[in-house]
Amino acid sequence: MQIWSHVFEYIPQNELITHRLVNKEWCENVDTLATFHVIFKDEQEPNALEELCKLRVRSCEFRCMRNFTLPQLSNPSLLKKIVFAPTSSENVKNILTTFTKIESLAFYTLLNLDKHFEADQDYSVIFEQLKSLKQLEIGIHCFSERQSLRSSIFDTIIGNGKFVFPALKRVRLCFSVSSSQNWKHLFNWLGRHHKTLSSLELNCSCHSANEITEDDLKEINMKNLLRLRLRSLQISDNVSQSSVHPIYDKLLGVQDSLVNLCVNYYGVNVNTYIKAIKMSAGTLRSVKCFNVQLTERTVGLDSSLLHSTCLEEFVFQCIPTVVCVVLDCDGVRKYGAGVDGWQLPRSIKHLHVQGCSVPTPDLMNFCDTADGLALTNLRELSLIDVGDYLGYGITIPVFRKMCTLSELRVFKVSRVLGTVGTFLEPQTEAETKQWTEITEHGKRLGIYQLVEEEQESIHVFEFPTSKIRQEFVESMELVFADD
Repeated sequence: MQIWSHVFEYIPQNELITHRLVNKEWCENVDTLATFHVIFKDEQEPNALEELCKLRVRSCEFRCMRNFTLPQLSNPSLLKKIVFAPTSSENVKNILTTFTKIESLAFYTLLNLDKHFEADQDYSVIFEQLKSLKQLEIGIHCFSERQSLRSSIFDTIIGNGKFVFPALKRVRLCFSVSSSQNWKHLFNWLGRHHKTLSSLELNCSCHSANEITEDDLKEINMKNLLRLRLRSLQISDNVSQSSVHPIYDKLLGVQDSLVNLCVNYYGVNVNTYIKAIKMSAGTLRSVKCFNVQLTERTVGLDSSLLHSTCLEEFVFQCIPTVVCVVLDCDGVRKYGAGVDGWQLPRSIKHLHVQGCSVPTPDLMNFCDTADGLALTNLRELSLIDVGDYLGYGITIPVFRKMCTLSELRVFKVSRVLGTVGTFLEPQTEAETKQWTEITEHGKRLGIYQLVEEEQESIHVFEFPTSKIRQEFVESMELVFADD
């Protein structure tokens, strides 16, 4: 029976329903061992509702704006997850009062349909019963420019300073800030859960008028907030130069055991990332850095990543920044900011670098086995706009060497149209001929395509097997042998 129960976990739910019709034994197996996700809606027929309640329901979604009869589940103790789409306040109250053993709770709605909770009513008693709650998700999407619209979900759960979920481990919040006080409530609420919280995902949108004020900053309990020790941290917002960003920086700066890090808020300084990477070097498996601000000609990455022995994914995307303008015999040259000293751990399998200049010797080190630092486990490599002048970016020799990496399956390089980009344009007729022959060999093998994306052309090489990759490498050797 345990084997059947395990097998049912991998069978799509619609197929399980079909399996019930095979014979009586199969029907009993499904009914007694499989678990289901069901949706309760206003327009459901009573007979359909009764049939749903007979199933072993492990998670369910409510879309009930009108009053309805509370479902009488046959196995209420199995229910672990509840999702509320637009649902009336009275229904939410009844449901949460009935199913107090849930471990996951989610709210998804549009801001103008957010009627989950009645204003000016204390829900602390209801939430304090959810002592087993481990995961909370709130997704409130706003397509209105009326920034004064308030969320009853946010105000009731996050803005309420009277209770704590004692078992809460994972929080995912996606919302539009309607008041500067939202920030104060958010950070204080997170700080109150510092003892249990291990995973945090914030995705915020904010009008400049609703940025945090000096008075609100004074009311944030930074001591509690900076006690958070997370295993997974994802932060994203759409605000340029926000007054909230220094708080993000401080939160990043104290994390010492992160496994997953994804940060995407505009203009964060590269040193903030480097510090966070150093602090969690022994545990990080995935690092994604977007909208990194490079303010100097070159920034040293040193060996921060080299000691991350379990790091498998590294995404480093910078804001294109001109930091140096030089007038020479060829006219005006604008040099972008760059990062030197790339030393990456051999454990990396997925690498994406975009928008910053990388020294050509550093790129060659990615695939040079002589020093023992070659990325021999690399499967996906994407280098977009990483060289805009001599000594930086990919050359044909570097490209050829990278294709020898034994595990490589996807390789993307690009250039900005009309300028020197990631792949240094062939400067001589011989180089132009060589690159043309390389791409033609790729086309014949079915592994190459040129993808046009707005202002960029991306050269994509996909190697379905090691044998095909090796065949492509050998065809390049023939091209250069002829010369």
